[in-house]
Amino acid sequence: MQDNMLPLFDVKAFRSALGTFLTGITVVTTIDAEGIPRGFTANSFTSVSLEPPLVLVCIGKGASTYGAFQSAGYFCVNILSEEQKNISSRFSSRTAERFSAVKWRSGACGSPVLQDVSAWFECKMHQQVDAGDHLVLIGRVADFAQSTANPLGYCRGAYVTPSLMQSLLDSAFTSQLRVGVILESSGALLLHKNEAGGLGLLTASSLGSRDDPSSLLGRAERLGLKFSLSFLFSVFEDEVGGKNRVSVYYRGILEETGGLDGSLVLATEDQIPWDQIIDDNEVRMLRRFIREAQDKVFSVYSGGNQVTTPLAVSG
Repeated sequence: MQDNMLPLFDVKAFRSALGTFLTGITVVTTIDAEGIPRGFTANSFTSVSLEPPLVLVCIGKGASTYGAFQSAGYFCVNILSEEQKNISSRFSSRTAERFSAVKWRSGACGSPVLQDVSAWFECKMHQQVDAGDHLVLIGRVADFAQSTANPLGYCRGAYVTPSLMQSLLDSAFTSQLRVGVILESSGALLLHKNEAGGLGLLTASSLGSRDDPSSLLGRAERLGLKFSLSFLFSVFEDEVGGKNRVSVYYRGILEETGGLDGSLVLATEDQIPWDQIIDDNEVRMLRRFIREAQDKVFSVYSGGNQVTTPLAVSG
């Protein structure tokens, strides 16, 4: 079929259909010819090549920053964390002072690197491709870094956050709730001696805060544990004392232990005392975690205590 015979699309419907693809949110930054920092919000970002290390991002030709990026020698792609919705909105607005309320530093190549992002990639301009009403910027990565902060997502015109906050837990579940975390440190997993005398994962009745000693974060504070929560790992329902209970488990990175006492155990895969873990659901979760950690591809599972069903794949 020739180009002049291709069907015409309703532009709004086409854009809406494209919006069903779940993406991350980035702020792309550079320094213009006058030394002024410039930036725009974009979700049109992807990796292109590992050897050489290439990434791309697209900028609309009608963007106020178009000229600055068309002539830029370097740029930085900042992947926003889920706490940075305000930055996404700021850099997609028409305000001229986009950097005035944002903390940033100059990268090795001079491009602005935003503070507290999930990751950033500073690039040398490798190639530009004219593509309809957009310009494709292909950059060769010169420097990069990542953090443990969850990335901010975007789908169907709305922000998406991968972690499940306590306010959502409270509204989502009316039955008894257990919140736990699989904490990893250099290939070892943290186990906690529970009230029944066996081992298990760190759990509580709520996610809470570090000021609440009955919550997960409060228990961690009392034990001298510092960790960052990552993605949701498993949600399932079982029965305890004749009542339904919903269990929600996260993945997490253990940053500080404060010196392990007798109630805490750090064990690698070949050191885990499986016979001392009394919760069969936690045994299944840990075995799945170990399998998936080998490929660094994790799935969120949901279901009853006997059957689990994959919901989505997360990094």
